[in-house]
Amino acid sequence: MAQHPAGGPPPPPRIDPSELRPGRARYWIGGAAIALGFIAGLVGLITGIVVAAQVPDFAGRIEPNDMTSFEVGAEEAGSSWSVYADAPGADAASSCSVTDPTGADVPIGPSAVSHSVQNGGQYWEVAGSFTPAEAGEYTLGCTDGATIYAVTPGGDAAGTGLGVLGGLGSMFLFPIAGLVIGLVLIVTAYSGRSRHRRRLLAERGYPPY
Repeated sequence: MAQHPAGGPPPPPRIDPSELRPGRARYWIGGAAIALGFIAGLVGLITGIVVAAQVPDFAGRIEPNDMTSFEVGAEEAGSSWSVYADAPGADAASSCSVTDPTGADVPIGPSAVSHSVQNGGQYWEVAGSFTPAEAGEYTLGCTDGATIYAVTPGGDAAGTGLGVLGGLGSMFLFPIAGLVIGLVLIVTAYSGRSRHRRRLLAERGYPPY
């Protein structure tokens, strides 16, 4: 039998790790939370990039020196719409006009969202915005002889900006949240198991240390 220095504590009894609470599953859950946070951040970033690269779904499109009609639904009235152009630097406010169902002019101003997209051979950028006051059939006409214009609910342009911002936010928010949750689970599991081990040792006659 092994001898121990006089006055030294006896070796602690063996504690089977399976006895300790909380169980080891919390370590795995914490690690999974960290991994899922980074995966969710990557997915959010990719989604934001994909949204930014999409050509908007236009409600109407016109060739140079032409006009087109488009419908504004009841749910779209009162919200911002965007005018896109296929040429950089186009100004819809000076080149285009929008008329409402009664024939009255709807002012076109600068857009609150700056957005351009190059998809294959297509290039589009926001050239202005307007707000239809009521539902019905509207008309867009442009006098720029070298530019194609198109109109879309402002949600597309704004949604694109929010999609990019959301993607960038997700890239940081989800990994940080996953890291915090994972570390809390892992640290609390380690602390709980350590306390439980000391309690079991005390119950089995091992002196406190």
